[in-house]
Amino acid sequence: MKTRLKNALISALIITLVTGIGVWAYTALVGTIELGVEENLSFVGDSEFQLEGYPGQTLYQEITVANASPDDMNIDVGYLVMPDPSSDLRVDTPKNVTVPGEGEKTFEITITINKSATPMFYEINYEIVR
Repeated sequence: MKTRLKNALISALIITLVTGIGVWAYTALVGTIELGVEENLSFVGDSEFQLEGYPGQTLYQEITVANASPDDMNIDVGYLVMPDPSSDLRVDTPKNVTVPGEGEKTFEITITINKSATPMFYEINYEIVR
């Protein structure tokens, strides 16, 4: 009985060692991939503009965005007006614009000044959202 137990323990130990060495040899082959993710969108030309208008007028500002990626990219254009324009201004930005892969897309931001707008300075911050 002692011999059987001894043989079983030795067999278990050999299996454990062989299995352990096999796993160790497999996991010894480790590599590394360093990945830098770059922004694929950029403005073509200026991204800051100065406009002047009068009550009742509609102004248009063209913006051009480039896409360095080989794949098309869908974007939206968001904005924030400071101070809060209440009903003095209406800003319209495009939604779901497709910038072609390795290409450019030009779109317009439309600013409508209400005819009863108070003369003052507004700042419109716009953002490209992917």
